[in-house]
Amino acid sequence: MVANARQMISAAKTYVNENPETTATEVTLATLVTDGFMEPIKDVDSSDVITGDNETNSKVVFAKSGNQFTYTVTLIGSKRAITSIAESGLGAEDVLAR
Repeated sequence: MVANARQMISAAKTYVNENPETTATEVTLATLVTDGFMEPIKDVDSSDVITGDNETNSKVVFAKSGNQFTYTVTLIGSKRAITSIAESGLGAEDVLAR
């Protein structure tokens, strides 16, 4: 699940770089997949692709400070989730039961 969250952050960075004029402060998993920034993510607990509310509520929030961005990820699966964890602190201990 951590690897999938890192993949979302990487895709969000590409999204931000390719949309420099955006006023958005977040991008959902659904948008990243639909717009071709990443492939759909399979839920690690069910092996099904994450869809529906879990796809819409899984997101990367980004904020710009000077020339730097910070990224915070939320990834919601069927049984576990990573909720609002900064890229710099993302680890296995952040995967929590839902």
